[in-house]
Amino acid sequence: MSVLVDGSIKDFKDLQYARYIIREIGYQSIAWARKEYGDEYADALCATYNRKDGIDTVESYDDTDTFMLLHVWTRSNPKGNLQLIEMDVNGLILRESNPDEPYYKYVNNEYPFGFARMIPQNGRFYGKGDGHVLRYIQETVNNLTDELELAARFNAQARTYIDSKAHCAAEQLTSNPSDIVYCDDPKNNILVVPGVGVSPTIQSMINFLLTEAQKATRFHESMTGNTQGSSATATQINTQISQGSVGIKDKKADLSRVMAWADTYALKICLQNWETPFWASMGDEYSEWIDLPSIRKIPALIPKTADTMNKELQKKSAMRKNNSSASYYETLFDEEGKAVQMDVDFYTKVIIGNAIPKGRTDMYNIMLGLSQLKLLNDDGTVSSLVSAKRVRQIMEDVLGMKLKTPQEIRDERKQALTEQNPLLSDQLNPVGNNNTVQTPTAGNLAQTVPQMPNQDSRKVQM
Repeated sequence: MSVLVDGSIKDFKDLQYARYIIREIGYQSIAWARKEYGDEYADALCATYNRKDGIDTVESYDDTDTFMLLHVWTRSNPKGNLQLIEMDVNGLILRESNPDEPYYKYVNNEYPFGFARMIPQNGRFYGKGDGHVLRYIQETVNNLTDELELAARFNAQARTYIDSKAHCAAEQLTSNPSDIVYCDDPKNNILVVPGVGVSPTIQSMINFLLTEAQKATRFHESMTGNTQGSSATATQINTQISQGSVGIKDKKADLSRVMAWADTYALKICLQNWETPFWASMGDEYSEWIDLPSIRKIPALIPKTADTMNKELQKKSAMRKNNSSASYYETLFDEEGKAVQMDVDFYTKVIIGNAIPKGRTDMYNIMLGLSQLKLLNDDGTVSSLVSAKRVRQIMEDVLGMKLKTPQEIRDERKQALTEQNPLLSDQLNPVGNNNTVQTPTAGNLAQTVPQMPNQDSRKVQM
C-alpha cells in the first residue's frame, strides 16, 4: 500500500525531518477490529470507503465488512519521541503508543522508513527510474505493433471487382483456389486489384522508437562515444563496460545505503524485543552464542588524559613491555565507583557485488585452484595455502563420497592413536604380521611387566 510522507519534505534524504509519515495498512475486517480494539471502536469505524493502489485501482463505497487501517508515525509530541498512532480514514484514533518513551528504544528515534530513488525530480519527493522513462516509448511501440498486425491482415489482401455482366454469384468466390467459379468473360468482367500492402511508415516509426529507447541506458553510443556495430575493438568494448559500470555503481550505491540502514534498524529492533539467546554460525568452523539482552548496555569510555597516558607508558617501559598495546580510553565511573552503562550503538555495511558462487561445480574448481597455490613463509619455507587434509575434507563434501578406502581410514586412526599414546607401540600385540598369533616368550613379555624405576628389576621366567 501507499506511504504518505509529510508534504513539506521534497528530498528523500530529509525523510527523518518529516512531521509525520502515514502508511496505509489496507483492508482489515471489522471482526478483527472488534477483537483488537473492542466493540466501542469497532462500531464507530468508517466501513464505507476502501482504496487499493496499484495498476488496477479499486475504490469501494459500499463495503460494510472491512475498513482502511492507517499507521501514523510522528514525533509531534511534547517530548519529541517516536510514536505510533493507529486510526481509520475518518481520523478515529484506535490506539496510540506512549509518547513519554520512543516506540523503538534503540533506533535513535528514527522513522522506520527508508527510500532509494534513481532519477531525481526537482521539487518532488519521489524520483523515477529507467522504467518510467521507457514506459511511454514501450506503450507506443505496442500500439504500433497492433496497427501493423491489423494492416497485414487487411491492407495486404487483394480486392476483387466484378461486373454485373459476368453473371457471377458472390458466393462462388471463396478462399479455396480449387473451387470452380462460373462466370461470363472473366478476363473483361472481373478485375483483381492487389493490396496496397503495409505502409512502411509504421515499421520506420517502430525502428525509430526502439533506437531512441536505447539512449535512455548508459550503454548507448551517445554515452560511450563509440558507434556500436557488428564488430568492435577491445578499446570500444572496455569503454562501453566502463560507462555502463558508472550507472550500475550509482544504483548500487543508493541501494547499498538504504539496505545498510534497513539492516541496522532491524537489528536494533531485535535488540529490544529478542529475549531468547541463540547460536549464530559463520560457515562450518565458527559459531557464537548470542544473548541480546546482555549486550544492550556497554561501559562508557572516555579518552585518557595526557598524565594518565604518560604514567602508563613509564610503567610499561620500566617493565620492558611493548608500548604499542597501550589503550587510549578508560572506563567512566560514577560517584559510587560503578561503571557507567550506555546503550550499545553500531552500524552495518552492505556491499552489492558479484558474490562467490557456491555451487558444487564452482566449489570444486575453486578448491582445485587453491590447492595449487603456494605461499612463502617468514622463515623462507614454502607451504600450501590450504592443507591437504582440508582440501580432502571439502572435496568429499562436494563430491559426496570418501576419497580414501576403509583400510586407509583405519590405518590413519591407528596411527593417530599410537601418536597419542606411545606406550601402545612398545607393548605386546598378540596378533602379529599377516594376522598370525605370536607365541608368548620371556623376551616379548618382559616389556609388559609393570616395573618401578630404579626399584624393581624383576624378569619374567618361563
